Amino acid sequence: MTASVLFRIVTLVTLPSAAAGLAYFRFRKSGAAEPFPAWLRGRLTSLVKERRGKGLHDWHEQHLVRPNPPRQRWIFLGVLLSFLYLALSGFVFAVFFSGPLRGIFLMAHVSLGGLFAVCLALVVFIRARVYDFGTEADPRGAQTGRLLFVSRLLFWVFVSSGLLLTLTALLMMLPWFAQPGHAGILDLHRYSALIAVLSASAFAVLNLDTRGGTE
Repeated sequence: MTASVLFRIVTLVTLPSAAAGLAYFRFRKSGAAEPFPAWLRGRLTSLVKERRGKGLHDWHEQHLVRPNPPRQRWIFLGVLLSFLYLALSGFVFAVFFSGPLRGIFLMAHVSLGGLFAVCLALVVFIRARVYDFGTEADPRGAQTGRLLFVSRLLFWVFVSSGLLLTLTALLMMLPWFAQPGHAGILDLHRYSALIAVLSASAFAVLNLDTRGGTE
């Protein structure tokens, strides 16, 4: 079994399992009386409706505009949009195509990777105090106890995996490694991306609805 085939299997098992687990977490947290399948079907239906037209504008206002100062909004938006494209393009080619990224998709991937790295560094500068394990409570009073610890852990896991993504992308551009070394760096890049997607998804589930903002 090649490394690329193994990554496909891990991804196709991990992402749906994580999505189901996070959905069930939301179901338990909501305290809904209806069965989980009915609740999930209703949530998916409402999610599609809310993202259309005015719903998308309302989401932008609630999670980006209201909680953040004007200059910080563009930073969070940069992280969000660049990461969405990087994850989508990277996983589509890695899972459903045999070859690596190429052409305009690769150019966009590299360009938005630079934007992601810069915006992520700024996010760490802005939010490091909030997610500092040394503080006993959330400075904004939004979370306490285990949820606060998990949120901080997920934040730093995402930051660490984002740093690895940036580092491995830079290393793959340099002529320092032979083919085996390049293949190993590519594998590290892919698994870092998987960890970043999982941690970002879990972080969003824990934070977006409870805080009404993007952290």
